[in-house]
Amino acid sequence: MVYGPGVLGADRLEAWVEESLADSPLYLRLGRVVVGDRHLLDLAGNASPGQPPLLPLFAAVHFLLLTGSDHPLAAYYPSVGGGSPPDDDVGAAFSDFCKRNRAELLDLGRTRLVQTNEAARAAVLVLGLGVVAARIGGPVGVIELGASAGLLLRWDRYRYEYGSAGALGDAGSLVKISCVPRGPTPPLVPAVMPEAAWRVGIDLDPVDLSDPLAARWLEALVWPDQDQRRHRLLAAIDVALSHPVGVIEGDAVAELPGLMSQCPAETPLCVVHSMTLNQFSPESRDGLERVLSGAGRPVTRLWMEWIDAPGPVLTLVE
Repeated sequence: MVYGPGVLGADRLEAWVEESLADSPLYLRLGRVVVGDRHLLDLAGNASPGQPPLLPLFAAVHFLLLTGSDHPLAAYYPSVGGGSPPDDDVGAAFSDFCKRNRAELLDLGRTRLVQTNEAARAAVLVLGLGVVAARIGGPVGVIELGASAGLLLRWDRYRYEYGSAGALGDAGSLVKISCVPRGPTPPLVPAVMPEAAWRVGIDLDPVDLSDPLAARWLEALVWPDQDQRRHRLLAAIDVALSHPVGVIEGDAVAELPGLMSQCPAETPLCVVHSMTLNQFSPESRDGLERVLSGAGRPVTRLWMEWIDAPGPVLTLVE
């Protein structure tokens, strides 16, 4: 098993469920069910190594429901038209669904990864890109590490609304991202949308949005009772299909030197990543630092990560 009492520890797994699934009443209820069921824990533990607890199983179940599996469990999933709140019967329905579809769930757990591509993160990253573009006085070249389907690389196709701090982007965009700024200092919303002169992404397993099943898996990773996120994802997929951006397959540390050399020498270069370093080994993080420091050209680094901090932190290093 990758996760469960034998590896993560029963107490830690229970704590993870309470902390990490609190935003989803459905998944919080199901998480408690799985933690208390040895057979479901065994099934969840068949995910690829390094995946987060329980989420591969939840996504696999969601994927099968999105692709038309007919089962009473669907009544609890708003994403497939269900309207029932997670009651005392949802656990039995989930367990029965897993038992009936065990072979498919095992296959999905072995072949699919949890690699969400949350377009809403662009609302934070575009603030940093705005600072970079303003300082250089023009378009920037961008390499995104851990790009997944490359949705963040289409930041200039989205509409951002920051409350009283202002707005940015085309009001007619399919993707609208609304934020509620917190704290005494309002965000520095760019006066104009930062532009890209050149852009590319890299990922160990890029999501090919032209493959309907790959796009459906990305949808399945969105929690089924979070409609706003799901609708935003589907809109971002439509934008991505209309505005192709390259995402190459490979290890970020190994491929980054070659990618940096491909960016035109006259184009200021920015390396971007978000919620990615937590998936790097300590050796890979060290390797990334060495690659960036030895780039042989000026490189700006913009990242939003959640490591050794109470929440995600946006950092810009020039």
